[in-house]
Amino acid sequence: MIYKWLNPSDNKIEKKLTYVIYNKTIDAVIGSGLYIQQDIDKYVNKEKRRISNEFKSFYKSLIFTFLAVLIFSVLLTYFLSKRLEFIFIKYNNLLEKEKNKAEFEAIHDPLTKIPNRRFFNQKLKEEFLRAKRYNTTFSLAMIDIDHFKKINDTYGHDTGDIVLKKMTSFIRKNIRKSDFFARWGGEEFMLIFPYTDLQKAKQICQKLKRELQENEFVQTPVKFTISCGITEFRNDGDIENIIKRVDEAYMRLKTAVGIKL
Repeated sequence: MIYKWLNPSDNKIEKKLTYVIYNKTIDAVIGSGLYIQQDIDKYVNKEKRRISNEFKSFYKSLIFTFLAVLIFSVLLTYFLSKRLEFIFIKYNNLLEKEKNKAEFEAIHDPLTKIPNRRFFNQKLKEEFLRAKRYNTTFSLAMIDIDHFKKINDTYGHDTGDIVLKKMTSFIRKNIRKSDFFARWGGEEFMLIFPYTDLQKAKQICQKLKRELQENEFVQTPVKFTISCGITEFRNDGDIENIIKRVDEAYMRLKTAVGIKL
């Protein structure tokens, strides 16, 4: 119900909105009224302030949440990038390690860890072409452990393997850095002497044989000796020819009575 009423705050007659309800329980009429313009303006202003404060609070919360999410995202991205970088580096290192291992195993003997026949053939070809191109020389020696089959039959293959490893380790440590030592097969080995004539190669092999026999550490668990067949590069031949000649030199040495380097 709307009616006019004297507003005691400013002694002005204003429209007043009254709400009346009858309460049967207490048998009474309960009413409430408000001055339309003044109270509504007050209510509206109050609601504006409340909404404004709530919006500011919401806005602050939103900004805080956004910043928190942003910071978390940046930290998470940084952490994940570092983790991925670590995994990538670890994977690359592992891949490189496996690649190097595979490459090493492809060209090295699994027992003695020295270059194998495949690597030797590659190196011999390089040395042969260099000597042919620049008119230089080199020598090739075939080295064999004497009576190696007897060592295996008498002491077992484990002892034979020890002899092979000790012999190869000794020769590797006592040849020149420029020399190339490889396993040819079984107890046979090849030794390339770059820029070395036949006479000098013989001297080196004689020295290796003598020092090998005198080395007490190498000569355990059984004593053994080596034989060396040697040949020198010839500019009128080919790679197959020099291998054939060193093999023939070695066979002559093994079959000749009392002739061993």
